[in-house]
Amino acid sequence: MKNCKVLIIASGAYISGAEVITLDVIFGLKRMGFDIHCLVNGWNDGDFISKLKSNEVPFTEAKFGWYYLNKPSWTFDSLINYPKALWQFLKLKKKFHADIVYTISFRQIALLYPFLNRNIFYHVHDPNSHSAQSKFFLKLINK
Repeated sequence: MKNCKVLIIASGAYISGAEVITLDVIFGLKRMGFDIHCLVNGWNDGDFISKLKSNEVPFTEAKFGWYYLNKPSWTFDSLINYPKALWQFLKLKKKFHADIVYTISFRQIALLYPFLNRNIFYHVHDPNSHSAQSKFFLKLINK
């Protein structure tokens, strides 16, 4: 699928199991000739970005957070940063024109839901929570 553009939304703040798999997907797709761009969590420790840089994978940082009932300061920070992160995503979308969006988190799909109009590959790395919030968002993004 040469010339196929893939936007990979990497949501982790540090490299752990899901991020290792995401990096494998990124580098594998790149080796196969896909045009890759990565949207990286703006709250990160720099390791993921350094691996992207060393493998010459273009990326954009954006602070897409999430909303936590038990962590109000995180929620507030997410709300404050959401408009800028959304603007960064829309700017990237206009420039990159992805054919496929790949993500490991339903959260980014929910946050970008009205603006995603391409094929979305949602890679479930760990079982999703059975909380009412998770069920609501999983039902929403399943559309």
